[in-house]
Amino acid sequence: MSVDLKYQLKMMFDSVEIKKEIFDFINKMDNRNNDEIAIRDIYDSELYKKINSDTNMKYITYNLSTDGAPLTKSGKRGFWPLQIILNCLPPKSRFKYSLICGMLTCTEEPNSDLANLYFNNFKEQAALLYNEGISVTDLNEQKIIIKFCPLAIPVDSVCRPIVQNRIKFNGYFGCSWCYHRGEYIKDVSGIRYGLLEIDPEIRSHASHLKDIKIINSKNLNLTKIISERGVKGDITSITKLPHIDMVWSFSYDYMHGLLAGVEQQIFKKWTDSKSISNFKLTNQEIKVINQRLLSIQPTQDIHRQPRSLKEKGNWKSAEIKSWCLIYSLPCLQGILDDTALKHYSLLVKSLYVLLNNNITKEELDQCESDLLEFVGKYEIYYGIENMTFNIHTLLYVVDSVKKSGPLWSNSTFPFESNIFQLKQLLNGPNGMDKQMIRKHLQRLHFKTDTVDYSSDEIRNYCSNLYKYKTLSTHYGFWRR
Repeated sequence: MSVDLKYQLKMMFDSVEIKKEIFDFINKMDNRNNDEIAIRDIYDSELYKKINSDTNMKYITYNLSTDGAPLTKSGKRGFWPLQIILNCLPPKSRFKYSLICGMLTCTEEPNSDLANLYFNNFKEQAALLYNEGISVTDLNEQKIIIKFCPLAIPVDSVCRPIVQNRIKFNGYFGCSWCYHRGEYIKDVSGIRYGLLEIDPEIRSHASHLKDIKIINSKNLNLTKIISERGVKGDITSITKLPHIDMVWSFSYDYMHGLLAGVEQQIFKKWTDSKSISNFKLTNQEIKVINQRLLSIQPTQDIHRQPRSLKEKGNWKSAEIKSWCLIYSLPCLQGILDDTALKHYSLLVKSLYVLLNNNITKEELDQCESDLLEFVGKYEIYYGIENMTFNIHTLLYVVDSVKKSGPLWSNSTFPFESNIFQLKQLLNGPNGMDKQMIRKHLQRLHFKTDTVDYSSDEIRNYCSNLYKYKTLSTHYGFWRR
């Protein structure tokens, strides 16, 4: 199902409040000092600068994402909304407005052919918004044309190879950003990515297109599709999107890759009863760490109270983030082996820096060094059998930040949050996709204040309708 993106964009620009935020933020970005060598937002990324250097037009950029979720607890059917977030709003407002441009429902994970078909309708919308744009009025009520350009596609490690038409992370040449072949480890029956004496070649948009050309020529006379260095073929609805880099537009997703991936993996090595590690914690030590954690009273900006380590497998990504950045080091201090703690602190420090809104070149260089040390020592401390895809991709986090901005600016957190909210809009088994789309547009009407009100009382009611307190009190919503 395709959803009119132009209609939703017009709705946003018809809102006086949102329009003022957009134009004020654009003017602020245009007038700031660009001499400083620092990454503060997506506007400092190499991809954004390349868009402006390749054209004479100032484009409003957006991030595009999709991910799947089950429609019901017991059913097999799932939905994959295609969402975008505009980068022209200040960070405090940017992630409040997730627009939907497509909805796919299916009973199993889509393959690249289905993804190509799904994205095709969006490709046509994206081309119109890029070439023709939309007519809006500026703050002086003058009509202007605004054009839009995709910048980044933050998706998780399962979805990324689908929309790139590549081998998945559990196959040879499965890395999203380099040509490390990987090594099959019999003990774990899987591919692992140890450090090599010679660094593997880095992927690029040009090398990706070259691989597509080679694989297309190889597959002409074959019935069985093969791959070329992990690339299985073209996916024209993505490669034809304006200014999309088929490697680096797919930014590093720290929510799934680092928090749900690396952080959970290393903690399991310390605590799992089946784990074989020199740094394994005893049950008594885990109990003390848990007591420390539960005694912490977080500040108001952290919306969830710490939960027991016994439930860590069910923690939300936001809880894992709080554990990693805030709770973990003081809770582990004096209990976890000093060598392991110092090693783990390299990861915590790097994540903290790369989530900042002002990252200097020196800090980027230090993070690159720290993450290389973390990955190298991880192989020494925990063995080649634990050098998973998630551990390996830490080597390219800094490169991703340089290409597409700080980790927070390309996070999948707001997209995942909106998927959760879309599910809450369902009230029956029939036409679930249409229900979500219709109610999403209704909600956007209220959020953008484009509804005609007959009184101030109704206006105040509607403006408070989607605040957390209202939702939690009357509709049973809770924070993610």
